[in-house]
Amino acid sequence: DIDLLFDPAPVATEAEATYVMPDRKYKNALGPGGAPLGPGFSSTADGAEPYWVPRIGVKAQVVQGVDCMFDYSQPWGAHTAPGSNWNGAVSNIETDIKSDNYAA
Repeated sequence: DIDLLFDPAPVATEAEATYVMPDRKYKNALGPGGAPLGPGFSSTADGAEPYWVPRIGVKAQVVQGVDCMFDYSQPWGAHTAPGSNWNGAVSNIETDIKSDNYAA
């Protein structure tokens, strides 16, 4: 987010965080070949876990007319943890995807 670079102050900072609470559920899940995995395996599961999306930026004037900025964020990601007791467990027990963005 380069908007901070155009702040007229000689030094500026900003930070924000977004809390994401997806409400995704898996329904009617079947195992390989379209059949249930067996007794004790559910056809439903929670599809996504809540997660934070942080961002922080700092801008400073080096000399008159020249500014420098540093920015850190995690612009995208996802976390699913449906567990091992559902029909889709052969392909997903837990997946955690994170990204780190550093800019200067």
